[in-house]
Amino acid sequence: MRAGVVGLVVCALACRPASAPSAAAGHWRYDVEVVGEGEELRIEANIGSVAVDALHVDDDARPFVRDVRVEDGLVRYRFALGDAARALHDADNAESFGGAIV
Repeated sequence: MRAGVVGLVVCALACRPASAPSAAAGHWRYDVEVVGEGEELRIEANIGSVAVDALHVDDDARPFVRDVRVEDGLVRYRFALGDAARALHDADNAESFGGAIV
């Protein structure tokens, strides 16, 4: 459960609108699969009618976002959380403490 919550936070940081979506855009839904003890996250985000070109990935997180696919309001991608944590040491994106990845 905790890994899923951490994953959701990371996803929200890794893939988000460049500016706050309007109320007309509706709610976003993230489904996150934690793989390999948290080393990788597989994300499916239902972004509704938000234009894909309005999405933004933080510069620091960009190298760890992989296999992005967009289709009919769904964005699917993988996030290399373990690699990001070891490389960034940045609580805003990903960080590791011993065996824990946050």
